[in-house]
Amino acid sequence: MNDCIHVSDTPYGPLCCLKNTGCDEKHCAVKDNATISEEIHTLLETHDNTFLYQLLDRMRQDCAYYLSFGGRHNKYLWAGNPDAQILYMKAIWTHFKEGEKPEWLTMEDIEGFETKMKEDLKDASISG
Repeated sequence: MNDCIHVSDTPYGPLCCLKNTGCDEKHCAVKDNATISEEIHTLLETHDNTFLYQLLDRMRQDCAYYLSFGGRHNKYLWAGNPDAQILYMKAIWTHFKEGEKPEWLTMEDIEGFETKMKEDLKDASISG
């Protein structure tokens, strides 16, 4: 049995991550889910909160730029695509303990970026 955990649906199929030990599902949107899961784990374990705050803020700014002047080009996202960007942001934000979570970014803010980015993907697939 596959240990793949589908955490989000995308226009291209399910997105797997975090507890995935090697997804071999042919329908997964992200083919290297084990790599992403490992990268997230390594990122959280090898960097202090200062670095993670800075990265999370950079990712927040990337999302804002992507949705405005960036013209929805994936090259402006740290993670390379909207689904991975949001996944990393959620993992980093959740990693912080209560009282350590940034006041300048809530989970609702991250979910708002996710909704706007998914709307953009739907619009692009309709017009394309």
